[in-house]
Amino acid sequence: MDQKAIVKELFKLQDKTYATFNSGLIPTVDSDRVIGVRTPELKNFAKTLAKDKNKDLFLQSLPHQYFEENQLRWRQGPVHVRTLVRCMGSEYRVSKYMKMI
Repeated sequence: MDQKAIVKELFKLQDKTYATFNSGLIPTVDSDRVIGVRTPELKNFAKTLAKDKNKDLFLQSLPHQYFEENQLRWRQGPVHVRTLVRCMGSEYRVSKYMKMI
């Protein structure tokens, strides 16, 4: 799934009332960059995206325009964090970090 398809899918899950609410919680993010996808729906979509064989196209396309795209990227990220920390040579940090997720 490419970035345009993902954004289109996120807008299908949009809740404008939740977008207004969520924008108030994160004042550092411009309200135009918040789509308003509720967390359970975003998690389900992240699981679907994780199974997509072309998810790397999305993960490599930076910067993301919307807040929810960044959340999706983070939900796909623990494998990348594990790899990064392993390269730094500290398996302890990886296991400690993975327990927090």
